[in-house]
Amino acid sequence: MWNKTSDECTQSLAVQDRVWSIQISPCQLYFASGTSCITDRQPLKLWDIQSGKMTGILGQNYRKGAGILDIQWETPSTLLACGYDSFIRLWDTRISYQTPALTFEEPDNYTFYCMQSDNKYLIASGSSNCGMARLWDKRRVNVMQNIYVGRNSWSPVYSLQFNTIHLYAALSNGLHVLNFI
Repeated sequence: MWNKTSDECTQSLAVQDRVWSIQISPCQLYFASGTSCITDRQPLKLWDIQSGKMTGILGQNYRKGAGILDIQWETPSTLLACGYDSFIRLWDTRISYQTPALTFEEPDNYTFYCMQSDNKYLIASGSSNCGMARLWDKRRVNVMQNIYVGRNSWSPVYSLQFNTIHLYAALSNGLHVLNFI
């Protein structure tokens, strides 16, 4: 934790693994962290911003190495997380910290590098498979559309964003823009 006025670190949080992702909740009272799941088999944790104390662990029995690479809050009580275990999980902390509300499985068992939700029905995901992005419908819990963002590219989709008109994707060979119209 950093002090704004003195620009000094006032607190370091003890995490027993490599941290790969963090995301502040929309209410800005807490944040989620995702780790590599090598040393600590509980890679998705919630933290109180003011105190720096861990307030919860999402999920259980993760495989070794099933680290969390991306996190996105949709509301102050719901968040998405994805990573090496080839799942996107939608968590609703009002219902359960142990079981996700929805689970989306990568059909070819590739790692999810990134994902983004429109906070309604759609999720876009980027995988480790040759520039593959997928669109998911939360109401159907399966792939709606496969999109090869970087044709003839062996690169994963490292990051992506989308709106109703475009999908923007970052691959190792450049930025790619797809037009949905």
